[in-house]
Amino acid sequence: MSEVSDAVGRMDAAAAVKAAEGMDEDEAEAEVREAVFKAEKEYTTGRTTFPKLMGTVKAAYEVREALGIPRPDLGRAVIATLDVHTEGRNLMTLLLGIEGFETDIVEEGMMPDDIAARCKREGVTACVVSGEFASIDTKMRAVDHELRKLGIRDRIIFCCGGQPVSEEGARRAGADVFDQNGAESVRKLRDAVLARKA
Repeated sequence: MSEVSDAVGRMDAAAAVKAAEGMDEDEAEAEVREAVFKAEKEYTTGRTTFPKLMGTVKAAYEVREALGIPRPDLGRAVIATLDVHTEGRNLMTLLLGIEGFETDIVEEGMMPDDIAARCKREGVTACVVSGEFASIDTKMRAVDHELRKLGIRDRIIFCCGGQPVSEEGARRAGADVFDQNGAESVRKLRDAVLARKA
């Protein structure tokens, strides 16, 4: 791991900015992403705590801002939990913000039709849903169904995630993007939105 990535991982934004002096923008951005990806993987495998992960994400934000790394205009992402667990939703909100999405957080308890209705708003390019209960499979499919019913599914990149969600379950739910790792899901979302805009 490089000095920049290592410093972001230690939550030392100032050291990361100093280590990035002389690097080109793409190289510095790759190092920042590497640190976030590593921290998120450590968190999902139980090797680090949620506050440490959030500290790494916060340092990544600070480094990007200090270095003036531009974020592409990726539009707005609607982010919802399909049960009472908000940790994944909150993590995805931070990761999406780093990549350049504006975020619209849906409060807990909203039904699939309410989530889809939020996606009708101007500028929404992605819908991200997650949960921790095994029963979310049906709710994920319902969100996809509601997006189709509103006639907006073709402009929305749909992402499903959470501890019990498998690649097969996400595929059955109609997800365009899935990865067990939140940071990788966000990368895939970013790439899918940029490809659609091209």
